[in-house]
Amino acid sequence: MAWLALLAAAALAEAAPPRIGLLYTEEQALAAEDKLPYYSKALKAHGAEIVPLFQALASSETEARLDSLDGLLVPGGDDVSPDLYGEEPHPKLETVDKGFDLYEFAAVKRSLERKLPILGICKGHQLLNVYAGGSLYQDLPSQVGKIVHRVREDGKSKPCYHEVDLKKGSLLRALLGKDRIRVNSYHHQAVKRPAEGFTVAAAADDGVVEAMEKGSILAVQFHPEKEREAFDRIFAHFGLETWIAAQRKLSLERLLRNVSSTGTVVEKEFDEVHADPARKAGLKIEGGKIRASITPKPGSVVAAPAGKPPEPDYFFHWVRDSALVMSELAALGHDQQVKDFAAFSRSLQASDLGEPRFNADGSRDFLRWSRPQYDGPALRALALLRVDPEAAKTDLDFIASDTEREGFDLWEEYRGHDYYTRAVQAAALRAGGRVEASRRLYAELDKLWLEDKGYYAFALGPRTYWDGTVKEKPGEGLDVAVLLAALHGGLTEGRTSPLDERVLSTAVKLEDLFESLYPFNKKRAEDEGVAMGRYNGDTYFGGNPWVFATMAYAELHYRAAELLSKKESIPVTPLNREFLSRALRRAGGGALRDEALAERESLLRGLVLRGDDLLRTLKRATPPSGELAEQFDKETGAPASGRDLSWSHSSFLSATDARARALVRLGT
Repeated sequence: MAWLALLAAAALAEAAPPRIGLLYTEEQALAAEDKLPYYSKALKAHGAEIVPLFQALASSETEARLDSLDGLLVPGGDDVSPDLYGEEPHPKLETVDKGFDLYEFAAVKRSLERKLPILGICKGHQLLNVYAGGSLYQDLPSQVGKIVHRVREDGKSKPCYHEVDLKKGSLLRALLGKDRIRVNSYHHQAVKRPAEGFTVAAAADDGVVEAMEKGSILAVQFHPEKEREAFDRIFAHFGLETWIAAQRKLSLERLLRNVSSTGTVVEKEFDEVHADPARKAGLKIEGGKIRASITPKPGSVVAAPAGKPPEPDYFFHWVRDSALVMSELAALGHDQQVKDFAAFSRSLQASDLGEPRFNADGSRDFLRWSRPQYDGPALRALALLRVDPEAAKTDLDFIASDTEREGFDLWEEYRGHDYYTRAVQAAALRAGGRVEASRRLYAELDKLWLEDKGYYAFALGPRTYWDGTVKEKPGEGLDVAVLLAALHGGLTEGRTSPLDERVLSTAVKLEDLFESLYPFNKKRAEDEGVAMGRYNGDTYFGGNPWVFATMAYAELHYRAAELLSKKESIPVTPLNREFLSRALRRAGGGALRDEALAERESLLRGLVLRGDDLLRTLKRATPPSGELAEQFDKETGAPASGRDLSWSHSSFLSATDARARALVRLGT
């Protein structure tokens, strides 16, 4: 059992996700070597650590291992006990172990409770169906008898092969890129009555179910681990699913460290020259240095932990960033943090509502900075509308009182009017019932549409740069902030929403720009998406891809899939055609028609897969620790700029939340 001890030790190593549970029978667990080598090799090839699960473990150890998992693989094995689906044993029933079946049931139950991805293979496919309430053919030759599904020689199963049709719109068809495939076959049992909620994804010519899908569950009757060259995409997808589960835990943990960090004391020191002359009163200044001790208050959200040069100092409570973080934490049910944020926000609202950031103890930021900024109050209002309507009203009243105020943009570079600020202000006013003021802002946004170029411009004409010079921003107005606004406004249809044909046209232009701009993108695998930056000409910390920009593009795909799945038809226009066509091609579909009815399921599936491709890109750039920096290097993918950026972690969580919702809508 030395091999088993090594697997367990590796699985318990710190920061070694994803951890995938693999179920072993008692005999397999007691063997001198790994009896499931094909499964282990396939999982390890995609970065997994194997967590062995078997009945001889103490119940407390089994529970501990199950709670450490990021995914579960239920492998092949003996027949499933017919007692578990309410049938008498068939005369041709072979070896069963009801006790082990129930052990597997327990592992499946806990994994489902924790919303983990599950891959079932052969018996695992059948067991998942039985667990969910379905039934089995106990012996295919005598009960169906149309195709040979197993060959026995000398009491052992030998591989035989037959054809399988893959259902249009299914995950499996999209992964394998084919309508019909040849599979190996070793089984004499099969799914008879699919469990409620499962979608049949593949069937043999005799009608035998060969694959099923539900949420993050994929179950196949054949053995992909024995023919990796043909079926490795199944394990690649499972590897992504388990990485998502692992990274969500790490991102939430790291994000919460930046929220209400009341046990942290940060000593800051700045050269006096960096202080805003109008804010020097009361500061401790000695020898040309300003020193301050900052202890965050409950409800504060620092943009990133305190760092050392050359890292930027992001140990501040930005109104914009904190609102985005709290919108995500509210969606995840972190009610106390949201209540603390509301109370902290009320204290800040007593100051200038155009102030972009504060010290985490609530005191005024005394440094020179790009002030004022007006996207923050809008985002804060959207975050607080449900939990503290009065605090939200303060921000909404401020926005509505003068929609023509000029402030710095979200990149804190240029002063004037910009697409992002106007879009989130319009969305906040609309959500708060200020319809007329909202309409005025949408009318201004329409002026930023560049018909000849096919994208929304971030801004038009020269504006005041942070250093006081007046100039045009580089990049001809093409900026990822348009995609951020489509998500942060929370709209489900109409202008500036994720379904706005103009937003989708802009997205394609941005994708093509960044594909050519970053060397990192030229090294990507076939199933990796394009890492996204801010705009062409960006020089901040070298001008790299940004984590939250890349995640925004992923979330745009997931949100589009979710929202389009609720519509009876999917209108195709000259402006959204290329965005939708790329999704359809990703799912192996053909030409996109003007009314995407025939291709509907494949199109929706392709949108999710395109989002997944972007997650794979982030996966390649993420260290095992799960740290998400602000940027990743345009050459190597190494973390760059601020480390453990709150916005980066919340954007990953928000994107994968949207992914989960889209998968529910797709029925898988």
